[in-house]
Amino acid sequence: MAKPTFVPAQPGDDGVFHEGELRVQEATGQRPVAERHARLVCGAVPPAPAAFLAQQRMLVLATVDEAGSPWASLVFGAKGFARTSGGVVTIDRSRACVSPGDALLENLGAGGMLGILAIDLGSRWRYRINGFVSSATEERVELGVREAYVNCPKYIQRRVLCDTDGAPRASAASARGDSLDPERQALVRRADTMFVASCHPTRGADASHRGGEPGFLEIRDERTIRVPEYAGNGLYNTLGNLVVSNRAGLAVVDFDGGCVLQLSGSVTVALDPAPAPGAGAATGRYWDFMVSRWIQLPLPQSIRWELVERSPFNPPLQT
Repeated sequence: MAKPTFVPAQPGDDGVFHEGELRVQEATGQRPVAERHARLVCGAVPPAPAAFLAQQRMLVLATVDEAGSPWASLVFGAKGFARTSGGVVTIDRSRACVSPGDALLENLGAGGMLGILAIDLGSRWRYRINGFVSSATEERVELGVREAYVNCPKYIQRRVLCDTDGAPRASAASARGDSLDPERQALVRRADTMFVASCHPTRGADASHRGGEPGFLEIRDERTIRVPEYAGNGLYNTLGNLVVSNRAGLAVVDFDGGCVLQLSGSVTVALDPAPAPGAGAATGRYWDFMVSRWIQLPLPQSIRWELVERSPFNPPLQT
């Protein structure tokens, strides 16, 4: 994969959106909404989101491997393991916890694409930061911010990250495969939270969130997961990436089982289906994810969540 070109974001004009995002915005009739929300996109992280980032104990990172395939990874650490100043985000690797076997460990390198999702499940607040790695050492990773913006709280299941003794400790990958066996299919079916990594060849990688009622992720067969597209902010950053580069990485979280299913594969986007009468947030649009590889990783042993409530925005499952 060719080294990506750094393209600074220019909030407030058409340079904010690339050709894929514009295509999906036009196809869905959301272009006026996207234009209004374009002002939210910044070329650096403002003070309030910077303070939020420094308080996070979990980040979702989107990286791209040598074959051009995106991967979504969960990274844990003490508060302050990630911080930002002057258009640069620094991740302290000595304070971060990544499970051995996670694709992230091979994908982080200088010049590489990196997308960051800072998400607090307890407050339903989330912030996206995208750019390119300017420096990567054993001690720290530095990201040159290309664009940063806040996301809405919809479809986030409210969970509290419980305090436990000791720093997060990671274990090695517990399983691998290239198709979904019954155990992995059951994990996907009971999930209510997923993270997705996507990328654009010049704009870089992006990490995003998807959520819904358990069962919102539909198993079509042993290699295919159908992901519904619910109504959002109209920017269509993820779908815009997927219509340009039809590859994605998923991280499906099993909170009760204490593990995450990390998958890489290709995507087919369906923009045409119209919503059923009274469907509300369920737009009828979806994308099918075709599994190429998966890795099941245990969550750090000292990490535990408690479910407080599911999102009131979750659409009922379609029957």
